[in-house]
Amino acid sequence: MVTESHRSITELIEPPLMAVDMRVPSMVVLRRLEQEGNHTAIITDEGKPVGLITLAAAREEATEDKLVGQLTVEPLQMVLPDTATVDDAIRMNTANMDRVPVVNADGVLVGELPRTKIAATGMNHGDEVPIVAERLGTEMPMTVTAGQSVVGSDGGHIGTVKDVVVEVNTGRVGHIVVEEGKLFKKDRKVPVDLIDPMSDDDHVHLKVDKADVDRLGDVSAR
Repeated sequence: MVTESHRSITELIEPPLMAVDMRVPSMVVLRRLEQEGNHTAIITDEGKPVGLITLAAAREEATEDKLVGQLTVEPLQMVLPDTATVDDAIRMNTANMDRVPVVNADGVLVGELPRTKIAATGMNHGDEVPIVAERLGTEMPMTVTAGQSVVGSDGGHIGTVKDVVVEVNTGRVGHIVVEEGKLFKKDRKVPVDLIDPMSDDDHVHLKVDKADVDRLGDVSAR
């Protein structure tokens, strides 16, 4: 799972799994949720997302004379504009949402961005990606660049940044993929908590040396 920070999310947007107007009869929504196997549905008002209805709430509260908007509607944790980049999506999506609603300039729902799409888009040489490393228990934001040199705790060159890996559950970069070697290349997936954010040069410094990185194993970045 890799990411390209400057890529637009437009081509990654999918149709909503389920979106219903708040004036739809609640029993209709309940039947759709059960038939389609969805746990939530986006509630809209004139096409604009206003919240979520869960299957549990629909089962408990839906009646023949209630509209879906009269049920317990949970607030949306976040909404993305369709002009966002993958980098925007990563930084904004701190909520635990598998699919993020996407709206146009008028606030009308145009689709959803699956978190797995954020995590599997690709990274080109020179692309910059924000990450959060840790030093003495303090989180420190920094940026890594594809092609940037990676240096071990002993000062030895280990390789170059090839990609980053976005964790599906958090939407944050959990690993960098380091390409080792010139003729016989290997990719190592290095956790961001092994990155030392205190360096002030153009290299990515690790808290471990090359022998420790080699023990992480050879992985495929794509």
